[in-house]
Amino acid sequence: MVIFTPYKRITSGIDTQTDAGSREEAVKKAIRKQTGGVPTQDAVEIGNLPGGMWPILEPYTNDNSGGLLSPLPGVPAPKFIWDDLTMEPGETRYFAHAVELTGNPEDTDFVIFIATFADDAHRLFLEEWTPEGEFVFAFNFDGGEVDGNMSPTTFMGELCPPYNWQIIRYFSMDGIYVEQEGNFLVLSYEVVNYNSIGAVNPAGLAYVMDVYKEVETENGNGNGNGDGNGNGNGD
Repeated sequence: MVIFTPYKRITSGIDTQTDAGSREEAVKKAIRKQTGGVPTQDAVEIGNLPGGMWPILEPYTNDNSGGLLSPLPGVPAPKFIWDDLTMEPGETRYFAHAVELTGNPEDTDFVIFIATFADDAHRLFLEEWTPEGEFVFAFNFDGGEVDGNMSPTTFMGELCPPYNWQIIRYFSMDGIYVEQEGNFLVLSYEVVNYNSIGAVNPAGLAYVMDVYKEVETENGNGNGNGDGNGNGNGD
């Protein structure tokens, strides 16, 4: 029998790593953030737009994700982030967050769920990387999961709502495993700010990813342990 135990929740914030030049560098910074290496570059929390125009990713007020003793509800809600407090028209930025996956790769699978907000458009990547920063495997399509047109001039075609920044994207996958224990599952983004000529042209990213661990039990009753921050029970 297989049970699902809550393993980890990650949300956008200052632990998110960023890079102005490439997604690969953002990924390597995210791994260094977990291993204590350098250099790293924390994302900047930029807050919502005046009047709270951006849609907010928040859990329910009585969130019990993962059940009793789950580590998931205690994680802070996603923050709006960018690489700095200035957002230039037409710029592209890269962000990444790494999670170390533990357990015997031969019999340990993981299940993930992701929700994402971005202004304006983005691509999402879910990959396995080694602690040394070597790419191993991509879990989603070549080119990532696509949200909107990645050309900076796309704003010219956005004539009426819903605009791309008003759309919350979500993605899930099961059967995720790493080739070697201790490798990292890395969530990364390429985000583009459209080249608008308006007086206000904000850019931002917010996300949440829940990770569940599949645990095989012989007698139908078993306990699963997370990453040291919590555990889940299943019958």
